[in-house]
This record gives sequence, C-alpha cells and structure tokens, in this order.
Amino acid sequence: MDLRETQDMPAAPAPTPLPYDREDHFLWHLRALGIARGATLATPLWDEAREKPPVRVAIIDTGVDIYHPNLSGAVPDDAAADFSSTLFGTIYVPPPRIRDHESVMDGTAPGHAKLQHEAENAYLGKRHLFAGLSQGLKARGVDFGSDPSPTLIGIIKTLEDIENQANVIAISDPSTYFGAHGTACAGLVGGRPPVDDAGKPRPIEDDELPYFGINPYCEIIPICTPYSHEILPVIHALLYAVIQRADIILMPRGVVHPGDRAALKGSSDRVHGSRITANNPSGVPGDQANLQVLNQHRVAFEELVKAISNAVYVVTAAGNDGLAQRLAYPASLAGAKRASSLENLADPGDMGPGFLVATARNRDGLPSSYANGTALSDLAIPVLSDDAFRFDEGQFRIDGTSQFAQDFKLDVHASAAAQQQSPWGLLSLDVSGPFGYEEGDWVDGPEKRSVPTDRRAGYTIFGGTSASCSVLAGCIALYLQTLPVEQRKLLNQGELLEAIVRAGIRLASDNCT
Repeated sequence: MDLRETQDMPAAPAPTPLPYDREDHFLWHLRALGIARGATLATPLWDEAREKPPVRVAIIDTGVDIYHPNLSGAVPDDAAADFSSTLFGTIYVPPPRIRDHESVMDGTAPGHAKLQHEAENAYLGKRHLFAGLSQGLKARGVDFGSDPSPTLIGIIKTLEDIENQANVIAISDPSTYFGAHGTACAGLVGGRPPVDDAGKPRPIEDDELPYFGINPYCEIIPICTPYSHEILPVIHALLYAVIQRADIILMPRGVVHPGDRAALKGSSDRVHGSRITANNPSGVPGDQANLQVLNQHRVAFEELVKAISNAVYVVTAAGNDGLAQRLAYPASLAGAKRASSLENLADPGDMGPGFLVATARNRDGLPSSYANGTALSDLAIPVLSDDAFRFDEGQFRIDGTSQFAQDFKLDVHASAAAQQQSPWGLLSLDVSGPFGYEEGDWVDGPEKRSVPTDRRAGYTIFGGTSASCSVLAGCIALYLQTLPVEQRKLLNQGELLEAIVRAGIRLASDNCT
C-alpha cells in the first residue's frame, strides 16, 4: 500500500510509550527498534545478516573516523574519499599504511617528501576515481532518460577525463579529527565491537565500549563533502557512491538551495538587503553569474537524485527547524517542485521510489520538538531519535527532571500543549580529541589507540533528524542483508516499511505494542 493513500484515513491512536525498565542499557534504542532482545543484545536478524554478503551504505557528510575502534573492519580499503578539498577527490594514506614510520600529520616532519612519494606510488592506477563512470551508472540502473541536462552531461564527461585524477596525500584523514557528525551517523548504521587484524573480536580496552550499530555486518563508504553553498561536490559524491556499488546512500546533511538565497527580500530602500534579491534581479554581475551556475548545478543535482533513487535507496533528513509543514533541502524534493525550499509542502514530488525522508520521534512516540515534516505523514517517515526543550506559542516541551522545570508556569498558557521532554538520546561514536561532541584530550593523536584515553571522548549522545535518517538507513541495511543478494530489490516506500515491520523492526515507538 502506498502511504500517500492513507492521508484521508482516521487519525492513528496515541502512541504507546515504551516501558522504562531495568533491561534498558546504553544501547536501549536497539531494543526499542525491535532489533536486539533484552540486555544481551541477542537477535536473529544479526544471525541472518552475518552469513550473507554485506550491504554497502555510503554516507555523504563530514567524513568518518575510519580508525575508530568500533568501525574497525566496517570501511573497505580505499573506499573513503574526500570531495571537500578537491573536486576530483582526495585520498589520504597515513604513514602506517605505507610502512612502519612514525606518524606524520602536518607534512613538515623530516622524511615527509619520501612518505608522500611512497603514498603516490601506492596509488598508481587508482587515482582516477571515476574511471568507467558511464558504464558504472548504467550497470547500477541509473538512467537519466532521453533528455538529460547539458550541465549533468558535462559533469559526467569531466569526471571521466583521465586527466582529472584524485590527489593522494600522505597524512591521516582529517575526518579522524573533525568528522564528528559523520562518525556518529556511521556508528548508528554499522558500528561493531573492536576486532583484531584478522577480523576476529578482540578484548575491549579501557577506552572502548562493546558498541553495536543497527547492522554491524554492513560496509560503510565515507564520502566527505563541504558544508557550503556549493552543490557540485555533492554531485560528485553521489556519483562516487553509485560507482562504489552503494545499496543505500545516506545524506544526513542539508544542501543550500540557490532559491533560498535569491528569496531573501531586501528592505524597501534596499540598504540592508541581500545583494541578490528577488526584487532586484540585476544585483552585482558577479553574484548573478554565480547564482546562475548554482542553479544549473541544482537542476543537475535534482536530476541525478531522481535517477539514482529509481535504482537505489537515498535516505535524507527532514531537518531540525521545528517546521511541521516543511522539509529541509534536499529532503524537500519529496514534495512538488518549488522555487525554493522555504515553502510549505503538500503534493508529492517526482523522485524515484527509493527517495526517503526521515523525521524524528522521541522514545515515547511523540514528534521530536525540533523535527521538520511532522505533519507530512505521506512524505516523511517517523523514526526514533532524541527530543529537545521547546518553549513557544505552539508547543511547550519541558524536561520534568530539570531543576528549572518548575519555573515554567504552563497553566497560564491553556491553549498550548504541555508535554514532557523525553530525556533519552541515542548513544553513538565520536571522534577523539577537542573537536568531538564530547571533548577529550589526545595522548599523541587519535591514531595512537594503544594508549588508553578517556572513554567518554570516543562516544556521544546523538540525535536530531540526522540520527533518524541514520537509524532508517541502518534498518534498511539490516533488512536487506537478511535477504539473498538476488532478492534485494528496490521497493516503494509503503512496500519497504511493510517489509521492515514484517522482519520485526520498529522504526518508532508508535509501532510498538
């Protein structure tokens, strides 16, 4: 059944909150999702997934700490790529992967030139990340139709040019230090207990936890992109994910819609307005030229997402603006096309059946106070996440355990719905050092894992619709991996959700009994 057929059905009964009992543990969300049974984390779904070829999940975000002990074995060799520093990709080869040198991070230590030369030699013949791109897209069933845009054709042609090769740099991947968001998303999808060099479980060290993601037997493809107004690096990342044979492409990030930039109205005298405004089309010539290029890239991006989502799953985040009728871009592509992502959504869009949007619900089954799209039941899938304090004219979400809760006199706001904030968040992985969500100190760089550090530094409580779409991607990955490869077919949203429920997986607690 297509979920869009349910919009005229009677409202669902109020969700049944999950019980809070002594079996809840630091991975409580696995039990809430129906994946793990009890505190032992035993699950038949993992038993089935363990024996089958891994599902590949590409994460287009900040990059991932591939050296995190709970991601050991999750990332295939040479799969990670960075499109935030160069458009044709950067490959990082830390010295331990070249030979047994001391770590070199800043490129100034003695012998770095030699290490760089060795790194480049190690990747001879592998630096053209998009070799055979057109054939790879065709093999994965990505079809642009009879009239693809000239911009998209030009992008693919440029990437296929053998001269446009990736950089190879003899340093550790910077995402090890800065990729906290992508690492947390990767942990929810496919974290696993630490393993030794042979891939066998090893004893847990002082700074580690026996952590499990939703599908600890999947593979993660980390793809780093910049958080900026540029769309082209994200296009390259999507194409790279396809030729890396990703079964699921997770985008727990937003993309700047050029129409949002143009829609910023200036004041009547235009003194304090944007240089590019809808009521001032001339603007500054250079800005207008840039805006035109961005719009061309936006068209190519949407064309690409549509084609890919007709072949594989593309999972996006609804956004955290607290707008019940809106979705952040590119999740807003689930609705009918509009001039920007700032308008309310209503009619379904024309993306492929694999295009999925996750919005957030807390542990008690209530829409998370910050989540976009909570009123768009035909477009956004409610998935487990955390909750947040909110205090405005439409909603009061308070933490009853807070010492400040009594300061809010809700009885004077009879028209507003007063609801308790759920204190439960999702534990996931974090980068070590001062740039993680949980700040910590490095002993001698995060790659020096042999020296125990503060356990807190490698883990964090995570949430938002980034967590929701990561949970959704993990659940899809687990469901697919219980199937033989020949049965891993693309389903539409309604069919997929029904299949996931039949497998015993609950995406949010209102599916619980």
